[in-house]
Amino acid sequence: MITIGLIEDNMQQCDDIEVVIRDNWLEDDQIEFKRYDLSGNSREKLYKELLDDITEKRIHTLIVDYKLDTNKEIIKGWDIVDFLHSELPEFPVIVLTNAPDDSRESIYIDADKVYAKKTFLNPQLQSTKEQVENLTLNMQRYIKRREKLEKELDAKLNELFLSSEDIDLLAEIARIESQLDGYTQTQISQLDIKADFREIQETLRLIEKYSDEGI
Repeated sequence: MITIGLIEDNMQQCDDIEVVIRDNWLEDDQIEFKRYDLSGNSREKLYKELLDDITEKRIHTLIVDYKLDTNKEIIKGWDIVDFLHSELPEFPVIVLTNAPDDSRESIYIDADKVYAKKTFLNPQLQSTKEQVENLTLNMQRYIKRREKLEKELDAKLNELFLSSEDIDLLAEIARIESQLDGYTQTQISQLDIKADFREIQETLRLIEKYSDEGI
């Protein structure tokens, strides 16, 4: 199941976005959408929800309106892009706008990821089909690369149980974790977890030794 996040304060346009993508969806995977509720939602709560959903694989790409009106403040699409780029730079984000030139103010928004609404929301245009295809390709690239890094990390961590003092192996794990940081939020390095685990193992070994010696 593939899930696309939508941040749009116009519910009719949310409906239109879903129709356009479904009409041009060529993948075998089923697709669903998550609409983020902006009513009474602060910037901080929205950002936290986004990070949690990405980390837990509840969304696989995000489509953002360039300008969002909330009850408390106005959040521009590039604010969200800037935030996500600083936290998870590899996560794919598409910006929809009525003013494509203005929406490229952010240094983090790629020109080919800014779509004019009048084009994207017209399902009959060839350019719309191409934009949906690009969105799909970027999303699939993200998913595959993240899965590859996660599998590599798991394999290296399994090796670490057998050879905890292998300096090259530790360096390789650190490298993979550094790359994975661009795809998903990590609270603590797996190296730190393994270091704690080894410390616990050593403590238990010492307790067992002293018990045997009657100390």
